[in-house]
Amino acid sequence: MKSSNSVLLIEFDAVIATAIKNFLMEYGYAVTVASDAASAMRLLQIKGIDLILCDLDSLENAKMEIVKHISVVDMLHSVVLMLRNTEDINACKQLNMNVVKYLTIPFMPNDLLEAVRTCFCVTPTGNVISVGNMTFNRRKYQLQTAVGSVELTQNEAVILQNLIDHIGAVVRREVLYAQIDTYGLCNSNRTVDVHVSALRKKLNRIDSNLEILTKRGVGYILRIGLM
Repeated sequence: MKSSNSVLLIEFDAVIATAIKNFLMEYGYAVTVASDAASAMRLLQIKGIDLILCDLDSLENAKMEIVKHISVVDMLHSVVLMLRNTEDINACKQLNMNVVKYLTIPFMPNDLLEAVRTCFCVTPTGNVISVGNMTFNRRKYQLQTAVGSVELTQNEAVILQNLIDHIGAVVRREVLYAQIDTYGLCNSNRTVDVHVSALRKKLNRIDSNLEILTKRGVGYILRIGLM
């Protein structure tokens, strides 16, 4: 985990902001609150922030302005977005934001804590992201740990990126299938299973602590295991 554990909380509801700040501080996180659009814009420029935690539902008319601003400055940040309207997810994905987790309101405190902890294990830096004990070069389709490195196929890289984007949550097979290149392949979700199996073997080959779990009949979950 990063030593600073610095979180910028963009939350316009003072009661919710206080509750979230106090909760995260109990677990050792340093939380700075942006309670309006002006402070959000100013604080997003400050260096040393590790995680942007943003309640989209509280932003009202400033929502898209702040989201677009986050998309510009978030290259070196992890982002967790809290929202009620799932349509906001599609809007954020169009901006290619480094969103590690989407939390649907209402959620339990432990869901928030898990999302925050996950973000301190996933660190984006341009084309390279650090996840657990491994780095993933998204441009070169390469995974590397202290043990060695492996090359991924394009489809394996796409699947891994999708799992990382929703780490800790189930990603449905049909969602993964829609993202990969299926030209010349049979039209079946079994195609995804084959790619996931190959990806697991490559993760094991370099002693990665990432685990791809199967949710039978639904899809896959990526989690960071213990070493």
